[in-house]
Amino acid sequence: MTFTTVPDLPRLQRASPDLAAIIEYVLTGKSPDGAHSAEVIQKDAVDCYIDKDGLRYHVQDSRRRYPNSVIPIIMQIAVPDSLRTQVLDGFREKLDHFRL
Repeated sequence: MTFTTVPDLPRLQRASPDLAAIIEYVLTGKSPDGAHSAEVIQKDAVDCYIDKDGLRYHVQDSRRRYPNSVIPIIMQIAVPDSLRTQVLDGFREKLDHFRL
């Protein structure tokens, strides 16, 4: 099973405290309470993409910072907090690193 085939990944992303507010903002335009929180969410939303299946990605576009860059745009799946340990353990196993 790959990470993108995790059952209910979009639901897990929406249940993750650090991802829920930005997903709600992108989908509905509703900002969280508090001026600072709203400002942070609005700034982060620029780099957020939600596909047709509801899966949230972070878009890394180096050309914004370095206009003459030839580095491609990278789509990174936003990992919900409930799966972060599993994902990191999987990387360690794939890279033959010992467990901490």
